[in-house]
Amino acid sequence: MQVSSNAKTNDSLRAGTARAPARRWRWAAFYALVLIISGAGLFLAASTGYLTRPVTAWLSTQLGRTLVADGGLRIEFGRVTRLTAAGLRLANVSWGGRADMLLARNVELEIDTGSLFRDTVIVHRVAVDGLDLQLESNARGQNNWSFDLHRKGSSGALPLVIENAALPRAKIRFSGARLEHPLDIELDALEPRGPADGLLELKAHGQ
Repeated sequence: MQVSSNAKTNDSLRAGTARAPARRWRWAAFYALVLIISGAGLFLAASTGYLTRPVTAWLSTQLGRTLVADGGLRIEFGRVTRLTAAGLRLANVSWGGRADMLLARNVELEIDTGSLFRDTVIVHRVAVDGLDLQLESNARGQNNWSFDLHRKGSSGALPLVIENAALPRAKIRFSGARLEHPLDIELDALEPRGPADGLLELKAHGQ
C-alpha cells in the first residue's frame, strides 16, 4: 500500500510539473495579446485623430505657447512617420500685433522614425499649405520667434534636418522697431542645401 501511495504522489508531482510550463505559456500569450491590442488601439487613435488634444497639449508645453489643430491631427507610424494637421494655430507673444503668430491650412510632415531616437531628427518632407506667419520684434530687443523650450541640456547644433520643404501660398510678414513699414514676403518653396561648413543654406522661390 505504501508503494502504491508513493507512486500516486510521484504521478501527481509529475503532472503538476508538466502543467506549470503550460500555465506560464498561457499567461505569456495573454500578456502578449494585451500588448498587441493596446498597440493597435494606440495606432488607431493616432491615425484617426483621437490624439489631437494630448499631442497639441504636449507640444504647447514644450514650446511655451498654445498650439491648436482645429481640423485635427493624425499620425501614421512606420519606417517613415507621417503627421498631418489641419487648421493649425500657434499663439503669438503677449505684446504681438495679432493673437496668432502662425496660421496654416494644412501641414504634412514625413519624419525618419529611426531618427526620433537619435540626436538629430531627419524630416524627409514638410509641406505647409496656406502658411501665414507673422515675425515681430520690438524696441526692447524682444522677438516672437524665440521660444521657452522645455528640454534637458543644451546643444550648439541644430537638432533638425529638413530635406525638402514646400510652402504653397505662404505669406510671411516681418515687422520691427527699425522698419518704417512691415516687410511682406510670399514663398512657394524652400530648398535646403547640404552644409559643407556647418551652416544651413536655404534657397527660396517666391516674391
